This record gives sequence, structure tokens and C-alpha cells, in this order.
Amino acid sequence: MTNLTDVATGQLYRIIAIKEQIETLQGQIDSLVAGGGMPSPFALKVPKKRRMSAAARARIAAGARARWAKVRAAGKTRL
Repeated sequence: MTNLTDVATGQLYRIIAIKEQIETLQGQIDSLVAGGGMPSPFALKVPKKRRMSAAARARIAAGARARWAKVRAAGKTRL
């Protein structure tokens, strides 16, 4: 092993980064060996989209039409 007192600062930072990568990879290997590997993409549950009923869409549309009617009516009186 090299004497760390003879290594430049930039090299020390590079050594630390490599050691951290090694530790991360070692942790991934340990989790795979233990059986807790990455889940299969087919095993992931995709949340269902929320569906709106036709009645709810009709209520929202009616409210929007009423609001726009108010805006148009207010615009005509200002002229």
C-alpha cells in the first residue's frame, strides 16, 4: 500500500471517491446475495388512473359554462 503522506490532494479526493463507489457496489452485491435484489419491472404495481363519472363531468362543464356566461355578460355592460 502507498504512503498517503506522499499523495497529492486531488489524488486523495479521487481515492475517496473510488472507495465510496466500491462500498456502494459491495452493498448492492450483498443485497443481491441476501435475496433482496431489485424488483422485477413486471412486479411493480402501476396505480390506476382516476376516472370521472359522466355526471361529474357534466356538473363541471355546466359550472364552467355558467362562469363564462357571467364573464361575457359583464364584458357587454362595460362597453
